[in-house]
Amino acid sequence: MLHRTVWNPADEGVVGRWGAASASIDWCEANYQISFYVAEWCNTLTNVAFVALALFGLQKSVQNRLGGRFMLAYAGLALIGMLAFFIWNLDNLLCVQSTRLKRSLGLPLAWGLEGHGWWHLFTGLGVYMIICAMCYFTLSVRDSPEHYELHYAFGFLPWVCRTPKGFYAVEVDTSTSATESTRLIN
Repeated sequence: MLHRTVWNPADEGVVGRWGAASASIDWCEANYQISFYVAEWCNTLTNVAFVALALFGLQKSVQNRLGGRFMLAYAGLALIGMLAFFIWNLDNLLCVQSTRLKRSLGLPLAWGLEGHGWWHLFTGLGVYMIICAMCYFTLSVRDSPEHYELHYAFGFLPWVCRTPKGFYAVEVDTSTSATESTRLIN
């Protein structure tokens, strides 16, 4: 029989649509609290932030023809969503105490104490911004700072946009050879 570590004793015996929990580790967030189909609702929703930010950055990279290395960097962002570090471990160490407090607060306030969920949101946002800054600075040095600018979605989420002058330099500038234009795009 597989050894199971259960961080939240209240989850012992909780069964959802897919049957009894079979993972070797059952994390601190209450299982099937919101949906009969999703064991850890907050964990699932906040992990979507990694995929959403990666797709947003990837789409903007393709749209502005920023190059393959930036597309790979944004794809790498999704991988970080599968890892866990400080907040994840802290959430597990304080599981019993935080579970009591979460129960007393009730939903949706209890989600504020889901450390793993906060880890997803802030790590995803931080890595996204690092990739965006790397993209902006690399392209500005490699090409020209006049060809790129930062735009913001929702007032705080930056993305690199090629300026009209930047598109002109890539598509129309006859003084640049085809090889040089290809180098700037890739």
